[in-house]
Amino acid sequence: MTNKNLPEVIQYDFLNQNEIIDIKNKVFELKSLWKYLTTEKDLSSNVITTQMLSPGMYSREHFAYMISVKKFKPIMKEHFNTYYNKIKTKIEEVYNKPVSYLDKANYPGFHIYALRENQSISTYDSYNFHKDNFAYLSQITVPGTVVSMIIPISLPSNGGALLYKTDDVTTRFEYSEGMLAQWGSQVLHSIEPFSLNENECRITIQMHLNIRENEIAIFW
Repeated sequence: MTNKNLPEVIQYDFLNQNEIIDIKNKVFELKSLWKYLTTEKDLSSNVITTQMLSPGMYSREHFAYMISVKKFKPIMKEHFNTYYNKIKTKIEEVYNKPVSYLDKANYPGFHIYALRENQSISTYDSYNFHKDNFAYLSQITVPGTVVSMIIPISLPSNGGALLYKTDDVTTRFEYSEGMLAQWGSQVLHSIEPFSLNENECRITIQMHLNIRENEIAIFW
């Protein structure tokens, strides 16, 4: 990885346009399974709120997360297994280590930002600089160095980037649809504020790598 594990592009055209369209269609086919990160009260305002397709480890208490794994893992494998195989092969190529999906964790999932019914335009204007920490990882495997990965599937015309901080300096890391990128989990980062116009959405595949000396496990 780059100096200090800063964000870097692994491959710009990791997914082609047909694959991007196929994934986006599958995500919307599973819309009934999207889960909000916010409470119902938060949904009353005219802002965009984060939704997930399969909960990430960071978003649930351990017991609730393990229940979600039993529910979502077979569903996600059925719909996205071709792409999970492609991701695994690429990571093996990049790191030159055997790669597997962590047994007691969800497959790569999605962050989704979409307009709700009766919204024609809306904004996500929050800065949420954070590190990717996983308090429960040690309960299901031996923790190693954790790297975060992303594949943008759909980006708005206004605000498709990651922001990260080094020594209190904020840098913009531009996304493009279909690219595969990574950064060290301890890099302080945030989604860039953005707005959605009619028929726009922001969808990204999210995952993490638990990197040990002789193997890598993918989890979400």
